[in-house]
Amino acid sequence: MMKQHKQAHIIAILYDETQDRPFVLLQVDEISSYISIPIDAFEASSLIMTSESLVTPHPMIHDALAQFLNKHAFKARYVELWGSPLSGYFGCFRYRRLFFQYHLALGPADCLILALRLHLPIYIDISMVSTAQKSIPLHLSNDSGNVQILYLDAHQQFQTFF
Repeated sequence: MMKQHKQAHIIAILYDETQDRPFVLLQVDEISSYISIPIDAFEASSLIMTSESLVTPHPMIHDALAQFLNKHAFKARYVELWGSPLSGYFGCFRYRRLFFQYHLALGPADCLILALRLHLPIYIDISMVSTAQKSIPLHLSNDSGNVQILYLDAHQQFQTFF
C-alpha cells in the first residue's frame, strides 16, 4: 500500500551559479507549491534530453530499461520521491507484472527521467510537501542574476515563473 503522497510534475531545470549545480524544480499539483532538488550535470542533461524527446543513436540506460519492461510484459506504475535537503533525496520506481508488485530503489533524477520517458506520475512523500514553498525557492529566484533556466516546461508562462 502506498504511503501518503501528493502528485507533482517537473516545471523547470535550473542552474544555480552560486552553488555551481543544477536543480530540478517540481510543482506540487494540489497546492501549487514548489520543491527544488539538486542534481548533477549529467542528470540535468538526461532530464533535458528526455523532456525534449531527443533520441540518441544508441539507447541510453533509461531507454534500455523501458525496452526491457515492455519486452517482458512489465507495467510501469509510478515513481515516488522522499527526503530533505539535510538527509538527501531518494527515489523508488514502482512496476508490476501480472499480480506481482516490484520496486527498484533509484536516485531521484533517475526516477524523474523514467517518469518522463514512460509518462508516469511523480509522487512525493507528504514530508516533502510540508517543506514545499508557495513561491519559487529564494536560492533559485532570478532576482539575484545567478540562475540560468536550462529547461522550462512548455506549459509554463515565463512571466509567471519568475
